[in-house]
Amino acid sequence: SVLNCTGRGRRVEGMRGASFALLLCACGAVDECTAGCDTCAKDACAGATPPQHCHDADQTVAGVGNWECRCAAPGTGVEVAGRATCVLDECTVAKDAACPTCEGDLCTLGKDGVAQECRDAHTDAGSLADWSCHCYAPTAGPAKALATADCVLDECAAACGTCAGNVCSDYGQACRDEKQGAHSLLDWECLCALPRRGAATARVADCALDECEAACPTCAGFTCTAAHPPQTCGDPNLSAGPFVHSYNDWVCRCAAPLNGSRTVHPARCEINECEVACASCENGQCANQAQVCDDPNVQADSQHDWMCTCIVPYVGHARGREAQCEIDECGTAACATCANVTCVSAGQSCYEPDDTALLDWECQCEPPLSGAAVAGAAECELDECNHACLTCAGDACSTAQQVCVDTDPRDASRNDWVCRCPLPTTGEQRGAAALCYLDECVETSLRCITCAFGTCSGAGQNCVDPDHSAAAVHDWSCVCPPPTYGTAEVSAVGSCWLDECDRRSGCSTCANDTCWGAAQACRDLNLMADSRGDWVCECRAPLSGHAFGRPVVELTDCHLDECTAACPTCAGTTCTDASQACDDPSTHSHANATGDWACVCAAPLVGRAVGAAVQNCLEVGAPEYIASPEFKVSPGYLDSPTYDASPRHKDTPLYEYEQSPAWRATPGYKSSPRYDA
Repeated sequence: SVLNCTGRGRRVEGMRGASFALLLCACGAVDECTAGCDTCAKDACAGATPPQHCHDADQTVAGVGNWECRCAAPGTGVEVAGRATCVLDECTVAKDAACPTCEGDLCTLGKDGVAQECRDAHTDAGSLADWSCHCYAPTAGPAKALATADCVLDECAAACGTCAGNVCSDYGQACRDEKQGAHSLLDWECLCALPRRGAATARVADCALDECEAACPTCAGFTCTAAHPPQTCGDPNLSAGPFVHSYNDWVCRCAAPLNGSRTVHPARCEINECEVACASCENGQCANQAQVCDDPNVQADSQHDWMCTCIVPYVGHARGREAQCEIDECGTAACATCANVTCVSAGQSCYEPDDTALLDWECQCEPPLSGAAVAGAAECELDECNHACLTCAGDACSTAQQVCVDTDPRDASRNDWVCRCPLPTTGEQRGAAALCYLDECVETSLRCITCAFGTCSGAGQNCVDPDHSAAAVHDWSCVCPPPTYGTAEVSAVGSCWLDECDRRSGCSTCANDTCWGAAQACRDLNLMADSRGDWVCECRAPLSGHAFGRPVVELTDCHLDECTAACPTCAGTTCTDASQACDDPSTHSHANATGDWACVCAAPLVGRAVGAAVQNCLEVGAPEYIASPEFKVSPGYLDSPTYDASPRHKDTPLYEYEQSPAWRATPGYKSSPRYDA
């Protein structure tokens, strides 16, 4: 029959014989995690939440009931013959695929370099994403789930080496820490308690009490501002230090322009309108008029009552303005500036034109005499042109439409009047009408609308008026002065010329025989009359050049450009026929430098041949060009390695300098071929 093993034996089917069945039962083995025996796990592990792993370390008959439920990662926990209690601390487990919410390192790293503490609120394996960061003392701040917390350091409330502690409170002051960053240290402040004011960083504040602004039993309040008129309050001693106090010393001061002050009471305000500046004040009006200012009542409510009073010998006064001072220097008043008997003694009358001014009285002559003098006797005159007398002119001048002039109007001088011609004519006659004439070249009166004035002289020409009679007008002309020449223009400026090379000119700036005597040509560069000293002596062909104001010296003043001139040694069309340029290096040296012209290849090719066309034009970088003599005279030669290695360069001061330590210490050394080598 089929035997069934009991206990932990494995049931064997298909076997016959009891001996075999007992042997199998005695020596059999079973995995309690997968079998269905009474002691097996069955679904104890798999049915857990979350599911757990079953593990049977001893599958022999002796190891009955030793299977274990083990928590799946990242949870931890083991339970023998039963479900395990799984634990997961997200603060200590590293983040991986099995635990993507395990980010406790964020707290450890902290914020702004300040580490924080990670706490997992529920460590059972089924509770995820419930960790939070907490601030370490002395910093503080609300914990933040799944992120770093915002930790601050309030040095007023925390306990730390840089914190305030009881420093402020021991002196009755408040503590304030406006910058509470974890690294912001020793910036707390002690604030004075009202009504005192003051603050200090990281120490006890020196408190001040302004009794004019604060509210306290000894403070001013509205005592000053409510006074009439309103006054300002000032506290002369605000005090400083934790225990320094100054009370009942505030002062009411009158506002400008008022004067006055009083301690702990409204002041009695006064104003002397003669001494201060204000809208109602004198403001120097009296002093500006040499008058005296007086304010009879200086009380603050008595204004606009100042007065200006005149200084003797003047009389007069006025309230609120300058006085109208008066003095009659011709009257009976006796003063240092008065006329007294000066005019009467001279048989003249006294006149006072302004009774507010001094020394303005006049002595005036009695008719028919005329004349007056200020502050003294007058010198009387008789104008024989304007009065009727035996020696007077009468209408002798006016009938001839001329002007009568008394040349000496003194009373003692008679028969000296003359008739003068009216402008622009000239002429005069004593005791009778004059004969008038007009020179339009010399008349400068604006009344002469036909005169030349400065027309000719302004142009450097001479003015000529052929007829000086008063009736002959518009007949003047401008004439060119020698040695200039030109055509005279009536009533206008003429055109004048001057050829300084003309031997007939004979002027101080002319060439005369300077050029002709040296068998050289003379040329005046500008023939205008006002252009002087601009003549030159010129070189003879084929030479070119000139010299200002002297004969030319061929070796120094004359030049020969063999590329453009026609001469036996000149280039002619040699270069142009070869489509090449011509260059004469000694064009601007001296005339004897001949035969040195050269043909030059057209860019971009290079090449040069003296006295002939270039037979073989080369490219700039070609070896043949670098080895040629033309390269050694080109601008690029001095910057080339060929020049650096040549004896010509080694004999120069520059070469000696480039070999010295001083050159190697300059900024240009590292950019030079010497440094590259």
